[in-house]
Amino acid sequence: MKSTLHLKFLIVYIIFGFLSIFTVATLTDNLTFNGLKKQTGTSLYKEASLLSSEYLNLYFSDDITLKEARLQLSAVEKRLDASVWFVDRTGNLLASAHSDDYPSVPVFIENFNPVENGTQQYQISDYHGYFTEDVITVITPVISSYMPKGYLLIHKNVSDLDVIQNEFMKVAYITLTVVFLLSFIILLAFRFIVYRPLRKITEAAKQYALGNLEYEIPIKTEDEMGYLSSSLNYMSSQLRDMDDYQKKFVANVSHDFRSPLTSIRGYVQAMAD
Repeated sequence: MKSTLHLKFLIVYIIFGFLSIFTVATLTDNLTFNGLKKQTGTSLYKEASLLSSEYLNLYFSDDITLKEARLQLSAVEKRLDASVWFVDRTGNLLASAHSDDYPSVPVFIENFNPVENGTQQYQISDYHGYFTEDVITVITPVISSYMPKGYLLIHKNVSDLDVIQNEFMKVAYITLTVVFLLSFIILLAFRFIVYRPLRKITEAAKQYALGNLEYEIPIKTEDEMGYLSSSLNYMSSQLRDMDDYQKKFVANVSHDFRSPLTSIRGYVQAMAD
């Protein structure tokens, strides 16, 4: 009989490791990236809504100048590392701020549609081809006298999320490695709690099959393996007792048969004489 049980558990352990890595590299990667996009889009929308309602609306009531609005946009651009556009209702640019990582801002947004995001707070696209890569775009109205007089657009590169995602994935892979190493304890526990006692029990069964009923299983634990070992040891002792009883029985029967046969032989010999 080949000892393959331990090897099978080792193979299952290795397969478990590969499946865990595959799951983290695919499912966790996608879930993390989607979560980051949603969180970033929501944060940008809140920032744009606050700026539109608390500051930029003052421009249309002549409480601030366009220069002051531009300074505020620059502060937002530096804090968010994004491209910030302030346009009127038709899409004409009033003020903007962007870093060197973003292309130049158009003077007029063609086919401008302030409600193109629909019910979503943000959209992910190259925004009418104005960007060379996908960006997260939020659009909020700037309301003055209960009317939308302009719009604030904030664009942030999706690729900026890669740095954050890589940090999350590092943590995920480190955690996976620790879990994989800790799960090795299960393999060791199987070897010492199940596999080794099972080998001893198998050896005992082999000895009993060869007629060695004096063999005793050296397992003294209080678990199921110990109970099985005690049962087999008890069985072997009962078999030894039965063997001794059988030998005594045969000896007694042989003696009982031998005594009359000896007497008959004596009588026959006496009659022959």
